[in-house]
Amino acid sequence: MVVKNVGGLEKKLSSKDNSFTAFARQFADFYNSEGSRFKGFLKAKGRTVGNITRIAPKKIDENTHLYLQFGENGHTLYQNPTHSLDQTVAEVSQHYDVPALAVKDYLFLHETAHTSQYGLGMNTYEMETDAEDMVARFANDEAIKAIQRGDLNNFKRYKAIQKIAEIRVKEVDHNYR
Repeated sequence: MVVKNVGGLEKKLSSKDNSFTAFARQFADFYNSEGSRFKGFLKAKGRTVGNITRIAPKKIDENTHLYLQFGENGHTLYQNPTHSLDQTVAEVSQHYDVPALAVKDYLFLHETAHTSQYGLGMNTYEMETDAEDMVARFANDEAIKAIQRGDLNNFKRYKAIQKIAEIRVKEVDHNYR
């Protein structure tokens, strides 16, 4: 595997693994655009936002698609190589009955939310509840801004992201305890 730096993030890329390469590029694009607004939102809430400095494939378990590992000099985002981003997005989209674009953005927002939890001493249950809450609050704020601009497409997208986060916060107890 070759390590490349795209958008300030190191990614392990393989010419054999186009699915992972596509994921890494899409996340880097998000992280350096909309992710920047979300990081600003988290900072405004008093959070110290860490940086995702590396993206790599790693199978954690069968059900974990994305996983953030904290590190003092930057965090690593792992993607389960047995699940492509498109496959994960399709499954989540169908499960929550929301558009695929909203799902991808939700997944990226959720992992970005975890970067603000480093050093807070939260257990897994608290971290997941907090991440869902932060995503839902950000999505609600962005939906309000979108409707004020008359941007119905982004209003719908952010409301779908908010819907996923609000449902998932209710599922945290079942999924993580």
